[in-house]
Amino acid sequence: MKQRWFLRAAALCCALLLGGCSGGDALAAARIEAGTDAAQTEAAGTGEASEALLRALSDFTVKTAAEILPAAEGENALYSPASLYLALAMTAEAAAGETQAQLLALLGAEDLDSLRAEAGNWYRSLCYDGEEETLAVAGSLWLNEAVSFRREPLDRLADSYDAYAYRADFSSPDYPETVASWVQEKTGGLLGEAADFKPGPDSALLLLSTLYFKGSWSSPFPESRTADGEFFLADGESVTARFMEKKTGSSYLDGENFTAASLRMRNGAEMRLILPDEGISPAGLAADPEALSAALFSEEGAVSGQVTFRVPQFDYGVSLKNLAGVLRELGVTDAFDGQLADFSPLSEEPLFVSGVQQDATLSIDEEGCVGAAYTAVSMNTTGAMPPEEEFVLTLDRPFLFAVVSRGSVLFVGIVENPAA
Repeated sequence: MKQRWFLRAAALCCALLLGGCSGGDALAAARIEAGTDAAQTEAAGTGEASEALLRALSDFTVKTAAEILPAAEGENALYSPASLYLALAMTAEAAAGETQAQLLALLGAEDLDSLRAEAGNWYRSLCYDGEEETLAVAGSLWLNEAVSFRREPLDRLADSYDAYAYRADFSSPDYPETVASWVQEKTGGLLGEAADFKPGPDSALLLLSTLYFKGSWSSPFPESRTADGEFFLADGESVTARFMEKKTGSSYLDGENFTAASLRMRNGAEMRLILPDEGISPAGLAADPEALSAALFSEEGAVSGQVTFRVPQFDYGVSLKNLAGVLRELGVTDAFDGQLADFSPLSEEPLFVSGVQQDATLSIDEEGCVGAAYTAVSMNTTGAMPPEEEFVLTLDRPFLFAVVSRGSVLFVGIVENPAA
């Protein structure tokens, strides 16, 4: 595990040298020089996310996670709200009319101007690189050279999100590998298979957001205390997992139907660990937005003390191929309808969203946590569609977790089987 940790860290260093939190040139596609110096200066702002944006992101996290996580009943689940939020905010820049209104409603934004300003600062707040923790986000658009596009939204995306557009021949056999290489570069080599980016006959555009996170625990788990133990599955069977153990100061919340505590990381991030009460499944807890919100964010009734954490190591990835269905359930419908979708700010040709997918991976060991995600939005032409008390938190049955940095939920997931 430790060898993988260092390999991933080394891969990320290469990625940051190549691109950092900005666009970076892609291998075999022509980048469109977009953006204006004046707009970039104005958009740069303070680089701090506002309370209003963080509240909107929290609401978005609960709404979407309550739809996504329960669908994986009995299996490990993983989802990056931050990556999807960024992708949809970028998509809203290309939309108009009711299509844009539905996207803004889900994102919790009053209008596009406020979203652009708020989300631009939030985007920049997610970019930092330190010795103990790194968070890198990036965005890009891949435009079919056979389709005409307007310049204005490309400028706004470059100014507000450092998301650059690349002209490419979608019929070229090299195109999927070019996109995959960009994703690999931005995710430290953890994600990006060429097969995931093969375009269909009516593909016009691919919008991508990526996220990479590496955080070190505030104090590492002693390797001498890591040992095999039983993890009890939902069906009553058990598997052997490697359990890490340490005692550290934390807040401990005995909530309704769950207990929760947070493992702190350096530079302010944390992993929130949520153990449902006996008889309640993680998916069942996640399906109730009110209960999920309390588990993820509430500190009411929390007690500060010394918490002994017994946490199984895990390392897994999840591919969510049909986020379009989730978004439809949450009110974003017109974007997927070839007759109703309005992306006229982006192109004279009628476009609609043909698919939204996300791939994510996350692992933890004695040193810390490493995770990556990308969200892909595909568009087609309309030819197709302090210590006082002590507690013990033993995560020896299915549980939920969330990785939070600077008020943003980067990842949320369910561990049903750490040995899977």
